Amino acid sequence: MKLQISYNILDLNKALDVAAQTADCADILGVGSLILLQNGVKAVAAFKEKFPTKEIFAEASIIEKGDLSVKILAQAGANYISILSGSSIATLKKSTEAGREYGAKIMLNLVDSISLEQSANDAKTIGAHGIIFRLTPTIRDTIGIDVAWQSVRGNTSLPIFVTGNIIKETIHHIIALKPDTIMIGQAITHAAAPSQEACHLHSLIKNA
Repeated sequence: MKLQISYNILDLNKALDVAAQTADCADILGVGSLILLQNGVKAVAAFKEKFPTKEIFAEASIIEKGDLSVKILAQAGANYISILSGSSIATLKKSTEAGREYGAKIMLNLVDSISLEQSANDAKTIGAHGIIFRLTPTIRDTIGIDVAWQSVRGNTSLPIFVTGNIIKETIHHIIALKPDTIMIGQAITHAAAPSQEACHLHSLIKNA
């Protein structure tokens, strides 16, 4: 099980500073959607330049122009790139083809999925490397995390990354699901002591 720290701090220099404090306790560094909107693809390049030995996840949530988007992000240094499951089949397939061409792993984000079961089942067919399972308020309040998780895990053999406002009070429940990677953002990046929090959560995940 891995820890991905997602950095969504609009000021790129500040984001890189927090990353420098926490990167030693992260397996993957996530360049969040907001930092991408604020700074563009240079944010990915900056993270890759500063942390050349770390895997970089561009949390782009691509919805169209997938082949070109993947090419741009991969050439900037992204090892993982997210695409929304609600994208057209053509966009999904072009994205995964571009991922193979440029050496990036395409992760299917189920946040906009109409059917978790169907999206999970289709992910391998379209060539995705893995799935992002997001803990939305709907899942927490009406479906239930465990039921929603089984809808995904029971329909794919691909790696699953879990995200969605994960904090230290809920981390044990998420660890018990045994995802491949847990994606944590503000609980670490906005903590009073980011380095301490990152290493604590990383230890919990690694020792589970």
